[in-house]
Amino acid sequence: MLPSMPSRRPTQTEPFQALLETQFRLLGVDVRRPAGNVLLELGFARRRAPAGRLGASEYRLGGAQEVRLWGFGLLYRPRADSNACLLLRKGRPHLSTARSPTHVWDPTRAAAQLGLRGPCPDALVLEAVRWFRGYERAVIEQTGLEHRRQARASCRDACPAQEHLLADWEQWLTAAS
Repeated sequence: MLPSMPSRRPTQTEPFQALLETQFRLLGVDVRRPAGNVLLELGFARRRAPAGRLGASEYRLGGAQEVRLWGFGLLYRPRADSNACLLLRKGRPHLSTARSPTHVWDPTRAAAQLGLRGPCPDALVLEAVRWFRGYERAVIEQTGLEHRRQARASCRDACPAQEHLLADWEQWLTAAS
């Protein structure tokens, strides 16, 4: 259990929202990397929107944790028998109670498909952010720091000042814990 949080939850702050926006921008750069899609290299499976339909590709990582990524959010479930946290690119984190949601590709239908049930508990948000921290570490190990430097440069003023997002997430986790 986390120590009591200030009246304003850490996920309702501008730094958190800015980090999420940066993370999703960098995920987009990782997908479009000329040398190859970083998510696929890290073991994610890609599922595109149905033929003839506009929508987001879904990237899913198997294992003990359930991780699904779209351009609009991250679904993180730490264990098969637990609820999940949906971190949206824009907006507050939501609790998801759906155990095996179907393929989600339309962000306008995501809330119904993912069984969203109000705000995500702070402890689960912190676990999801720790997953992002691990992802950033894996990207640097897979592609080298130069890829992250170039990715950060591509988002111009929208990215925080740190050289790579790993340091930004570390600072946020320290402040939020």
